[in-house]
Amino acid sequence: NRHNVTKHSDVKPFKCEQDGCEQAFARKDKLKQHAAKHSASGGLFKCHTCAKTFVRPEHLRDHDIVRHSHQYPFR
Repeated sequence: NRHNVTKHSDVKPFKCEQDGCEQAFARKDKLKQHAAKHSASGGLFKCHTCAKTFVRPEHLRDHDIVRHSHQYPFR
């Protein structure tokens, strides 16, 4: 099944085409997330408070909670 192929295999046919980058991925969507790091903005999701960018929206959400609020959900 797909899980076994992507999680338990060393086959990574999706290679980053950025010069000097050796990253490869088993899934095309993971390559797409990675490739966003090489873009001019450095990511897809931008913090409106400090302008830091993130590839995944949940990372932006966590950053916002930890850095820009007085909530500490991980304690």
